[in-house]
Amino acid sequence: GYYGWPTAAQHDACLQGYACPIKGNPSADSFSIRWQFQFNTVSSDTRWVGVHCCAADDRPYQDTLATLLGYNILFRRNASVDIYSTPASGASTQIATSGTGTNLTLDTTYTAEVVVTPTTVTATLYAADGTTVIKTASVASTHSRGGYFHLGRNGCQAYLIPGSLVIS
Repeated sequence: GYYGWPTAAQHDACLQGYACPIKGNPSADSFSIRWQFQFNTVSSDTRWVGVHCCAADDRPYQDTLATLLGYNILFRRNASVDIYSTPASGASTQIATSGTGTNLTLDTTYTAEVVVTPTTVTATLYAADGTTVIKTASVASTHSRGGYFHLGRNGCQAYLIPGSLVIS
């Protein structure tokens, strides 16, 4: 539901344990995660909602510690879609970006989708209609596969639309 924390530049996320492991497989390597969201308030246009996925276990993810292998995938208000690789130690590294576009409108519903295959990770931002593509980022990568994911936000008040999460 509502991620109404202060708009400070901090990452707040929550493991979606009720939906994990994806397909009952802690080593899931082929799936999609799709959900709807709104930005209500942002501290800057680079702030984001996102998903950390492909984790092989259900430990908490903290971007300042980078203690959980996987991908942190960001959907920014400036319409940029960014994919970061998160190693077990050290800093996250951006490995794909769509580039920026027209700022997303506050209080408007958008759809985010992440598709993971054994060889690629693709993230797509859709317009309010859920079918018109705004931006896509994709990377060929085979590291970090797993069935656990966290939904979160950074520097914004965001609303993750209840009932919109679909995992396939």
